[in-house]
Amino acid sequence: MKGLIVTFRNRRYSCGLPGGIYGIIINDKMGKVDLNLGGLDSEMLSHDWISNPLAPGDEIRIEFAELSETGLTPAASVYDFTDEDVQNRRMLEEYNILKKELTDEGLLQQKN
Repeated sequence: MKGLIVTFRNRRYSCGLPGGIYGIIINDKMGKVDLNLGGLDSEMLSHDWISNPLAPGDEIRIEFAELSETGLTPAASVYDFTDEDVQNRRMLEEYNILKKELTDEGLLQQKN
């Protein structure tokens, strides 16, 4: 199968999802830059291999390659987006992270 070999901070990730989509996203929001490596398989399961902040000097090596399914790096997390409870928990987690960021930056005040 075809996939990506990504080297980041001296760790190698062999990633691919037969019949799915996968890729790398760099988010640059509110002064924070994050690297995300993930994808969505044919059963609507979201796979995340990397979700880390980037720092100046970080190097990312990306190779498109023929991979063996037995040699793939297991995803750090897998979410089932067809399950409404999973979606709700994930949205609540993201809400709480954003709320903390906004509160820490003084953009959102906590009620006493």
